[in-house]
Amino acid sequence: MTLEAPTPEFWLIVATVALSTIIGVYLAARRPQPSATLPYDDEEDVIVMPTDSQQLTFDEALAHREAVLAEVAENNAGWMAEALGAFESLPATWSGLGEDLRFALVERGVSAPKTPHAWGSLVGTLVRRGALVPTGERRPMRDAKSNGRRSDVYLRASYR
Repeated sequence: MTLEAPTPEFWLIVATVALSTIIGVYLAARRPQPSATLPYDDEEDVIVMPTDSQQLTFDEALAHREAVLAEVAENNAGWMAEALGAFESLPATWSGLGEDLRFALVERGVSAPKTPHAWGSLVGTLVRRGALVPTGERRPMRDAKSNGRRSDVYLRASYR
């Protein structure tokens, strides 16, 4: 039995695998390191959530949520200031979903944040400050990435 020379397809596969490995290593090295305040799994690249045996109490869960939102706001401080300033230009009668707020602020020239989670942090900040008030109504979102998920409707507090 004689061995045949590798085909061009074989070398293409070898080159593709090698290039994919190099890109993966490069991207992993560039990944920003998470805050030391949150439990983080480097291997999975996720914030660690408790298992059933480590179930958080309601108060712990709220504190964890607030810590995550505060970290997102801190990591997007310049953007947050820009978005809060643009929020002031909305009509006093504004109402809508957090998604509608995003559409309105982008329309007013607010740039994209470093992470889309910053939009949620912005809405949470506005609610905590009393600038947005939940109406109790829930509506499905329109953005395709939201998959029609139902979300709270907010009213600008100055309109109450």
